[in-house]
Amino acid sequence: MREREAFGSLIAKSLKIGDLVIWKNYHSEKLAVITGFDIKTIGGRPVSVAQIVSADGSFGQAEVFTINLKVVSKAVATE
Repeated sequence: MREREAFGSLIAKSLKIGDLVIWKNYHSEKLAVITGFDIKTIGGRPVSVAQIVSADGSFGQAEVFTINLKVVSKAVATE
Protein backbone atom coordinates (compact mmCIF):
# COMPACT_ATOMS: atom_id res chain seq x y z
CA MET A 1 0.00 0.00 0.00
CA ARG A 2 1.22 3.45 -0.91
CA GLU A 3 2.22 5.79 1.92
CA ARG A 4 0.06 8.90 2.04
CA GLU A 5 1.62 12.33 1.88
CA ALA A 6 0.86 14.30 5.02
CA PHE A 7 -2.11 16.66 4.84
CA GLY A 8 -0.70 20.20 4.65
CA SER A 9 2.75 19.07 3.54
CA LEU A 10 2.69 21.15 0.34
CA ILE A 11 2.17 24.29 2.41
CA ALA A 12 4.84 23.18 4.89
CA LYS A 13 7.38 22.97 2.04
CA SER A 14 6.93 26.72 1.43
CA LEU A 15 7.50 27.59 5.11
CA LYS A 16 10.79 27.81 7.01
CA ILE A 17 11.81 27.93 10.64
CA GLY A 18 12.00 31.61 11.58
CA ASP A 19 9.19 32.76 9.28
CA LEU A 20 6.85 35.35 10.79
CA VAL A 21 3.28 34.13 10.36
CA ILE A 22 -0.29 35.00 11.24
CA TRP A 23 -2.33 32.30 12.91
CA LYS A 24 -6.07 32.73 13.29
CA ASN A 25 -7.35 31.51 16.65
CA TYR A 26 -11.14 31.58 16.77
CA HIS A 27 -11.98 35.29 16.38
CA SER A 28 -8.53 36.86 16.58
CA GLU A 29 -5.27 36.80 14.67
CA LYS A 30 -2.05 35.95 16.46
CA LEU A 31 1.44 36.89 15.28
CA ALA A 32 3.95 34.05 15.65
CA VAL A 33 7.36 32.71 14.62
CA ILE A 34 7.79 29.13 13.38
CA THR A 35 10.18 27.10 15.55
CA GLY A 36 9.73 23.62 14.08
CA PHE A 37 7.72 21.14 12.03
CA ASP A 38 6.39 17.65 12.63
CA ILE A 39 4.07 15.03 11.14
CA LYS A 40 1.36 13.76 13.50
CA THR A 41 -1.21 11.03 12.92
CA ILE A 42 -4.67 12.50 13.49
CA GLY A 43 -7.75 10.47 12.72
CA GLY A 44 -5.58 7.80 11.13
CA ARG A 45 -4.07 10.23 8.65
CA PRO A 46 -0.67 11.96 8.65
CA VAL A 47 -0.99 15.71 9.16
CA SER A 48 1.69 18.40 8.96
CA VAL A 49 1.92 20.60 12.06
CA ALA A 50 4.15 23.51 13.00
CA GLN A 51 5.44 24.55 16.40
CA ILE A 52 5.13 28.30 16.88
CA VAL A 53 5.90 30.88 19.56
CA SER A 54 4.19 34.21 20.06
CA ALA A 55 5.82 37.20 18.41
CA ASP A 56 3.58 39.69 20.21
CA GLY A 57 3.35 38.14 23.70
CA SER A 58 -0.31 37.14 23.36
CA PHE A 59 0.44 33.43 24.01
CA GLY A 60 3.42 31.20 24.73
CA GLN A 61 4.02 28.17 22.53
CA ALA A 62 1.50 26.34 20.37
CA GLU A 63 1.28 23.55 17.83
CA VAL A 64 -0.96 24.27 14.84
CA PHE A 65 -1.83 22.77 11.47
CA THR A 66 0.44 24.26 8.80
CA ILE A 67 -2.61 24.99 6.64
CA ASN A 68 -3.68 27.56 9.27
CA LEU A 69 -0.55 29.69 8.85
CA LYS A 70 -0.18 32.72 6.57
CA VAL A 71 3.32 34.14 5.99
CA VAL A 72 3.85 37.79 6.93
CA SER A 73 7.63 37.84 6.46
CA LYS A 74 10.09 35.17 5.29
CA ALA A 75 13.11 34.32 7.44
CA VAL A 76 16.40 35.56 6.04
CA ALA A 77 19.72 33.99 7.03
CA THR A 78 22.51 36.50 7.65
CA GLU A 79 26.14 35.92 8.55
